[in-house]
Amino acid sequence: MSDDAVQLEKRIRFALGTLGESNSHHEFEALCLGLARRRITSNLLPATGPVSSGGDQGRDAESHWSDIPRELPGTSLFASLASTQRVVMACTIQSTDIPGKIRKDLASICGQGTPVDRVIYFTVTAVPTGKRHDLIDEAARTHQVDLEIWDAAALALHLADYDLFYLAVQYLHLPSDLAPLRPDGAGELPDWYVEARRRWQANDEPARTLGDLVDLRGPLRHATFHDEARTDLPEWIGHARALLAAAAGEHIALRARYEIVVATLRGLGDMRPADQLARDFFDTVTADDTLTDPGILEDAVVLLGYGFGALLRNLTVLTADDLCGWQRLLADKTDRLLDAGPPANAMAHLLAMRARLALHTDITADLESVPEDLPTVAEVTAAVLEAVEAGEPVPALQTRPPLTDLDTAMNILLRLGHHLDNAPLFPIEHTADLFDYLTPVLVDHPLYREVRDLLDQATDRVTGQTARGERAQSRGHALIKSGRIPQALQEIHEAKANWLRGDSLEGGLIMLLLCARLYSELGLPIAAKQYALAAATAAKSAPAPELSRFVPRGIIHAARYDRQAGNWISATRLFCIGLMAQNAYCDEPYNHERYPYVWDMMTD
Repeated sequence: MSDDAVQLEKRIRFALGTLGESNSHHEFEALCLGLARRRITSNLLPATGPVSSGGDQGRDAESHWSDIPRELPGTSLFASLASTQRVVMACTIQSTDIPGKIRKDLASICGQGTPVDRVIYFTVTAVPTGKRHDLIDEAARTHQVDLEIWDAAALALHLADYDLFYLAVQYLHLPSDLAPLRPDGAGELPDWYVEARRRWQANDEPARTLGDLVDLRGPLRHATFHDEARTDLPEWIGHARALLAAAAGEHIALRARYEIVVATLRGLGDMRPADQLARDFFDTVTADDTLTDPGILEDAVVLLGYGFGALLRNLTVLTADDLCGWQRLLADKTDRLLDAGPPANAMAHLLAMRARLALHTDITADLESVPEDLPTVAEVTAAVLEAVEAGEPVPALQTRPPLTDLDTAMNILLRLGHHLDNAPLFPIEHTADLFDYLTPVLVDHPLYREVRDLLDQATDRVTGQTARGERAQSRGHALIKSGRIPQALQEIHEAKANWLRGDSLEGGLIMLLLCARLYSELGLPIAAKQYALAAATAAKSAPAPELSRFVPRGIIHAARYDRQAGNWISATRLFCIGLMAQNAYCDEPYNHERYPYVWDMMTD
């Protein structure tokens, strides 16, 4: 061990020793939970309940159930750390009579609540080896539990590691420049990811809003799909589970369940730890007819495909009956929504989802015929990432598996193709990519050529409009810089008209807000307000949750333009609505660097 590492451990042990002086039990508890998830058992959740009333029963954290280590040992980081036992974590910053404190806490933990198999005990004080062994033997005799004690020396040794030092920075307040070097071969992490990880590690407030979920989703998915960040995945899943527990509404909870299930399957190589979350997701979506959010319905269709893939690979305890039952319920629900005559863009989304449901693999076919060389989840992920990073389409399916209902799928795709002219906000790219991927299965169908031509025409139209929008935007910005605002406005309107479509909707929203700004500069605040509210409305109806951040931005800009017009009362009301949207749709909603428009309105 280098001298630098020895000195760093000494700094950490000293900092641990000061926690008792500042009565920092909660900080120590959070530090121990973070370390335990990375080094001991990944399936730990913090306990709840006020300590003063015994609400946590002496348990600072306990495990959620997982059978992965027994079923598939060593298949992933999560699996290698997950425990099938009931594990409880306890910790103390008490500096005297540690053996007495451990005995008292063991009596509380084992004397009430769910039976316990194993207790992990953290203390900031050194515990001599002989005394540790005596306590371990006593716990086994008296309470029939396995006791493991982590004292200051063990904590300091692990907190000095590269992947855990952030805990020492956050909870022990050590300078970040003491961080050990990143190990060779660990791979480079993008700056945005490192910043997101730092922000989430430093955040002690419970995440609960859609904005929090959108902020979490980016790094969670990055860790899911990229090897260099995979060691962070248990931590990100922990953040997602905490958000699920505190979610501000059912829609947010559903989206959180989806993200956890996908991350568990695609990143950790097995779906079993999240099977119950998948069941809860499908039971809620299929039972609630008022739940018509297109983004959540699309998540249901995608998650069903993941479920079928996991079942074929024996990576879930969900059965074919479970998945096929949910598939039928989703198809029936989609049919009811289509029969109700929804608006044009919603109609296109529903048609695409109904076609995808019919294009799922027919899982009722003989599962004995599943090829032995079926690619693993990791191999599929690697192939998709390689194609995406190369800017190429995902390789077409090479086999011809039976599909649920090919005729229904092709007839619905034909109906969708004829409907696309009426649905400019529908993103055609995903449907076209799926059609291309399934070409070997679809090519012999009588409707193949007609459907193919309609989808190709739609994608060509979108590609051409996107290019025209980019050129118009470039001209508009050049005119803005030269002070030709009326002429610039014409070009920005042209860019907006070409970009306000499903595959380029974010660009269209930005152009709407730019139109609003230019109208304001021309002394036309009511027109500016109209375009700002149009951006908020379009963002609210978008299926992609990441576009929801434009909702408060549009409303607050509209309030500012209303004030410019002299409408002080309606401007104040709009601003209040905008602040509520800011809280609901944005993480760190009052961070002045990320959301300057909030503070601009306040200072005006």
